[in-house]
Amino acid sequence: MLIVNKGEVSEMGKRIYQLINRILMSLMLALSMASFAQTNDDVISAYTLEQVPYGFKNDSGEVTGFLYEMMTEIITTSELTIAHQILPPKRLFKELNNQKQSCSILAGTSFIKNQFDLIEPIGVQLSAGILPKAGIKLTDYDSLKNISIAVPLGIHFNERFDNDDSLDKMFPAKYLNAIQMMKHEHVDAAAGAIASLLYIAKQEGMSENDFDKPLNLAGAEIYLTCSRATTKDIRHRLGESVKTLKRAGRFQTIINHYLALDK
Repeated sequence: MLIVNKGEVSEMGKRIYQLINRILMSLMLALSMASFAQTNDDVISAYTLEQVPYGFKNDSGEVTGFLYEMMTEIITTSELTIAHQILPPKRLFKELNNQKQSCSILAGTSFIKNQFDLIEPIGVQLSAGILPKAGIKLTDYDSLKNISIAVPLGIHFNERFDNDDSLDKMFPAKYLNAIQMMKHEHVDAAAGAIASLLYIAKQEGMSENDFDKPLNLAGAEIYLTCSRATTKDIRHRLGESVKTLKRAGRFQTIINHYLALDK
């Protein structure tokens, strides 16, 4: 018969209690780490191009822009939990390529198609070209030969336009400078992304009466676009959100808010 005194029983119980406590804490930590890892794998991100008028911070420091608002509406309608932020082009493409679930709204160019999956068209085209002042009719490329054009630095359409020394080009630093040159009648037209030119013109107090129909030199339809790591279920839910918002005319309302000039 084994005889154990009370002190030994108390000490043994204490050790057993401490051992069980350590085991439980280790188990809880392991479960917590597993849960964290699963949460990280399931994170979905959305990115909007950081450029006026697509996605930018206004004077109050609030993030706005018509592509940003479109993406926000898609997320809300899908009822998914998605982190959404604006990023400059290089970082945006890097994030979409990092093997995580992520989506954006991008032009459906061959470059984009080769790297990401086009989920659903938004129903809006982004175009780039020449925006003329009122009274100047641009019917084709040859009609550019008799006008002066403000071409902001960094603007490139195609080899023909970029290398055409027969055109009367001026090279302001920014889109804003190009629009101001038109406003003060220093040039007949401005080159660039038509959406950006119209948005800046609106901010400068210009109206639709100040412009004629633009000549498009490049353009593409925009799509909800997702990384190839994005699951089929997420793609479907976001794609259905796009369809719902298109039917409701919501995207066109957003476009009009940002780009429609006063009469």
